[in-house]
Amino acid sequence: MGSEEQPFNVVPATAWARLDARFPSPVLPREMRDAVVHAMGHPEDVEVTLVKEEPPFEADGELARQVAGVLGSVGIEAETMGVTYASEAGHWAPVAPTLICGPGSIQRAHKPDEHITRNELEAGVTGYKALVEHLA
Repeated sequence: MGSEEQPFNVVPATAWARLDARFPSPVLPREMRDAVVHAMGHPEDVEVTLVKEEPPFEADGELARQVAGVLGSVGIEAETMGVTYASEAGHWAPVAPTLICGPGSIQRAHKPDEHITRNELEAGVTGYKALVEHLA
């Protein structure tokens, strides 16, 4: 063991952990923080802070059905569903009708090989054009 290494069984004077929690609406970030503090037994010497708070978002079901219908009319099968990832949608919803919609798979998003296929790109162009024409 080098002089810079510390034995693994030594309790440090301080420590930190970062928790990335995603949770469905209507649970609020502060409620999640309070649940973590409660689960730890409310220790006085532990500080739990929120680094980022995304406002909750719940899509308007009627708008989602309308958009799915428009996409279906141009041959695009649209699926309406709840998702477990965060987005900026909660910031926009108070000022404009808002949905999360787009071509491709969320399974390929935010990874080193993130991409959509040519067919997905073409469907996206067709779908967005139909939506703009319908909603404009």
